[in-house]
Amino acid sequence: MSACRHLFILAFVLLSWATLRAQLNADNLVLYNERDGLPGAQVFQILPDHKGFLWLASNNGLVRYDGYTFKRFYFNPNDSNSFHGLVVWSLFEDSKGFIWGAASPGYLNRYDPSTKKFKQFNFTHLSQSNQEINIISMEQDRNGRIYFGVTNYYGDEVVNGLLYKDEGSDSLHIVKAPGHPHVRNVLRIKKDNLGNIWGLGFDGIFRINEKGEQEIVRKWDNLFTDGCDDFLFDRKGDLWMISTGNILFRVNHADSSVEKIDDPRLKDKNNQLIRGQLIEDHKGRIWLGTDGGAKCFDPSTKEVLVFNSGEKQELGKMGILTLKTDSFGNIWFGTEGLMKYEDKPQFISFRPDNNDPKTITAGWASSLLEDDEGNI
Repeated sequence: MSACRHLFILAFVLLSWATLRAQLNADNLVLYNERDGLPGAQVFQILPDHKGFLWLASNNGLVRYDGYTFKRFYFNPNDSNSFHGLVVWSLFEDSKGFIWGAASPGYLNRYDPSTKKFKQFNFTHLSQSNQEINIISMEQDRNGRIYFGVTNYYGDEVVNGLLYKDEGSDSLHIVKAPGHPHVRNVLRIKKDNLGNIWGLGFDGIFRINEKGEQEIVRKWDNLFTDGCDDFLFDRKGDLWMISTGNILFRVNHADSSVEKIDDPRLKDKNNQLIRGQLIEDHKGRIWLGTDGGAKCFDPSTKEVLVFNSGEKQELGKMGILTLKTDSFGNIWFGTEGLMKYEDKPQFISFRPDNNDPKTITAGWASSLLEDDEGNI
């Protein structure tokens, strides 16, 4: 009986895996909102810091989550060391552990965890626009220089959209591009596996060279007929890009070959991304946020995974503003609140039903085999 029991457990696990491998189970989703103490209805960016805190850029200030409670940092007119601004658009942790937060209208804050004080840096005089400008992306190079991407909420043109601050300096400066007098709106700044700084803006995808100068990269412009929303470099060094039309591209770092993933399951109800961000999880899968929820592409199986099961599957269809992974492998979503997806197995028991001929037959499962088409 013991051997049969072990075989039954094995069948139980393998059958569950075979059934669920092509989907994401919404029962693993947990939603935190204002009823849980989150002081803001929308979360625009998420930052897990090196101490394990989760920092949230919300529409109601800067928020820190310790796994139990939410703490809001807000402006105090009687305290010059308090956080300035209300709607927070971007977050970044630098190599020294300082937390940077950019908030409207036109504030750039830096938090020192040792003193628990904020310091402000002026940048609005460097960029030109007819609308309010904000920093929505930040990244640091190997030399300690921090880059800041500047744009505005309405998508109007911003001149001098790429700024930087050197380590030890209290001033921001304009990045100059050879042959281009002005760098327009910069939406994303990221670092590749070799430490190079890359960005995405109105002038396309660009790279920062060793001299700190911007180089426009036209190599992949012909891929996008409707614009590029986001990009990332995975752990292998491959470049992933997502178009505004929800077409996913992978550029192989070894031979520069391009793979195009145009899958209808990547489309949302409006066929567009909300601030479309790409991330890679600890399993090497590529996640993206859409107006119709979170989608996941598994490069090893070429499958698109969606939240199409579980009692809480409607949560998986909420509009996603931002995504981030933490050191535990959890996926965090910024949406109408904060949502966590814990990637743990879900088990389903297959039981016989004499009234349903499509159910499994009664008895012990003594052996299993998967064919080439994935049938068990």
